[in-house]
Amino acid sequence: MEKWTGIVSGTNRGLLFLELDITQDAKVSGNLSLYDAENVSLTGKVKGEQVGNCLKADVFDFTPKQTGIPTKGTVNLVISDDKKEMKGQWSTDVGTKGECVLYKFSMAEKQPIYSEPNLTLETKDISIHFCTFGKKSIEDIFRIMTSITKSIRAGKERDSFPPIYSITYDKEERIRTYSLDDFFKKFNESDKVWYVGFEFKDKSDLKNIFINISYQPNVIGNIRSNVLVESIDKDIVTMIPEMVRGLVSKARNRHSWCHHWLFEAGIQLSAVITMLAFAFFISKKLAVRFQAENIQSYIFVVSLILLSNIWTYLSRLVFNGFHRIYPVVEIINRPKNKIAASVFVGVVSSIIAAAVVYCVSLFSRFIF
Repeated sequence: MEKWTGIVSGTNRGLLFLELDITQDAKVSGNLSLYDAENVSLTGKVKGEQVGNCLKADVFDFTPKQTGIPTKGTVNLVISDDKKEMKGQWSTDVGTKGECVLYKFSMAEKQPIYSEPNLTLETKDISIHFCTFGKKSIEDIFRIMTSITKSIRAGKERDSFPPIYSITYDKEERIRTYSLDDFFKKFNESDKVWYVGFEFKDKSDLKNIFINISYQPNVIGNIRSNVLVESIDKDIVTMIPEMVRGLVSKARNRHSWCHHWLFEAGIQLSAVITMLAFAFFISKKLAVRFQAENIQSYIFVVSLILLSNIWTYLSRLVFNGFHRIYPVVEIINRPKNKIAASVFVGVVSSIIAAAVVYCVSLFSRFIF
C-alpha cells in the first residue's frame, strides 16, 4: 500500500490523501480523501493503470452523496523519476477541475487505529531545513492545516479547541490568536517575520499538532524549525509532517534572489562606484570655479564622506522597497560548530577588503 498526500488547487482547494495498491501488471486501485475547508470534504475510490511514469485513473463512489457532489472524475498524474512526487490534472463530471501535487510519505501497510488513547501514542518530530520561501507558501500551509483541524473537530467542538496561530513580527512583539484572518493581517503587514506557529490539541483522540518556523540569524542559535505531531492515529502522525516538509521543499520563492547577499553586494558596489564618480565630479567643478586646484583632493574626500552618509539612509529605503515588493520569510538552519567554514569566510572577506582598499588607493593616485 502506497500512501500519498499533497495539495489540490483549482475550483476546489484543500488537502488530498491517497492510498494506492499498484499490482505487478501496473493496475492501480485505492481510496481517496479530500479535506476542503470551504466546501464539503469528500471520500471516494480510485481505479486505473500506470504506464511508465504516467498514472491515469477514474475516481468514483464519492461520499457524501448529495446535490453538487460529483459522481465520477478522472486524474492524470506524472510520477517523478525518484518516485517521490506526482503532479497533474484532475476533473469531475460537475465541472470542477484543477491541478494537484502529491508526495509519497509511506510504503508501510495500514496500521490499526486504536480507540483507547492510553494504548499507544505515536509521535513524530521532524526538522525543516530550508533557506527562504515566500509568504504565500506559509499561507497555503496554514490554510491546509486549518482545513485538517476543521475535519478533526467536526461534531465534537467541546473536546477540542480551534487551532492557535502565533506570529512574532518584531523581536519584542508577538500575538497568539484563534483567528486565521487576524494572523494573516499581521503576517502581511510585517516586513520581517521572526516566527510563525500553528498549535492544535484534540484531547479526545490525542491529536496534537505543532508547526514552528523560526528565523535563525546565527550559527549558534538553538531555535529550530520543526513539525511535531502526537496522536494514536498512525496515519495522521505520518501524513502531516511529511506533507508540510514536502510543501516547504517545493515552495521556493522565485523572487528570493533579491534577498541574496550577492544582490545586496552588487547594489552596494554600484553605489560605491557612483559615489566615487560624483565625488570626483563635484571636487573638480568646485576646484575650477573657486580656482583651488591645490585643495581638490580635500574637496573630493569631503564630498565622498557626505555622499556616503546620504547613501547610508537612502540604502535603507532601497532595500526595504525591494523587501516589501518581494517579501520572504527567511529560515536559516546552518550547521553548528563549522569552525573551518567560518575561518575561510573571514579570510576571504579580509582579502576582498584589502583588494578594495588597494584599488581605491590606485584610483586616487590616478586622478590626483
